[in-house]
Amino acid sequence: MVHAADGCRVGDPEPAIVAQIAASYDDMAVDADEVGRWRTRQVAAPQLWIGAVDPAGGLVGSVIAEFDAAVGEVALEWVQVLTSQRGRGVGRALVCAALARAKEAGAGFATVSGRVEDVGPERLCRACGFSGDDVWHVYSS
Repeated sequence: MVHAADGCRVGDPEPAIVAQIAASYDDMAVDADEVGRWRTRQVAAPQLWIGAVDPAGGLVGSVIAEFDAAVGEVALEWVQVLTSQRGRGVGRALVCAALARAKEAGAGFATVSGRVEDVGPERLCRACGFSGDDVWHVYSS
């Protein structure tokens, strides 16, 4: 059984999240400094950092979302579940919990981004109520 841990509070959150992200992806990694910077962003929303922990307290999944109150947008930035825990409803529980908390905080809409070739995350988001076929292109300098 896995249960939610508010704010990913598994000791110091940065090392737990860094390790969990690294263990969830074959081709992505972050470091503690980067995760620490996420917490200082103007749209950082600690109430939307939700972790799923196993009975021993190990982080097996997490969602990291940001909330822009000025426009009412919640953005799901990171959703990851350990490979060994996929297909058990962990991701869906995390996304649905983040969406519910965002709505309580006043969000009017939610966005999510991902790689076009990844159909698993798209299925997850659609199962949680996301709809539409929009694809945006955002430029950065």
